[in-house]
Amino acid sequence: MQNSSSSPVVSITQEAIDPCLIFECGQAFRFNKVSRDTYFGVVEGRVLFVRKTKEGMDLYPVMRRDMEFWREYFDLGSSYRKIIRSFPKKSVLKEAVREFPGLRLLNQPPFETLITFIISANNNIKRIKGIVEKLCAAAGQPIEQEKGSASFHFRRRKRWPI
Repeated sequence: MQNSSSSPVVSITQEAIDPCLIFECGQAFRFNKVSRDTYFGVVEGRVLFVRKTKEGMDLYPVMRRDMEFWREYFDLGSSYRKIIRSFPKKSVLKEAVREFPGLRLLNQPPFETLITFIISANNNIKRIKGIVEKLCAAAGQPIEQEKGSASFHFRRRKRWPI
């Protein structure tokens, strides 16, 4: 992760990484495409735009205090090349990696992952995203945004009005 002190943009170029594969594969439902190459999402009350670049992807705005959070969320401490080399030559995993280079596993908040997994039963990705957004709007706290559209924090388990 590279971040200059004057800019809240972080460029990720270390390994193959593709936000389209990451956010559209069905593992996370809080990131939505806002333009051809950019996604917007909220994780643990942190607002993030992710833009695909030729070299990898840019994250913004990223405050210095949140750099470790995003590093963990996107699993940037793991060497996927090393992990992939450990797969048997003729395996389904090797084929999957060849087919979808740039896909990474996200380290999502456990409670949010549990709830979205439950919601995902007999639903498609578009419908799951809509349900999760409505749930956050009903029970979450609003997050200030520059662009004017409303976003909501996915509440922690202890704060649900149940």
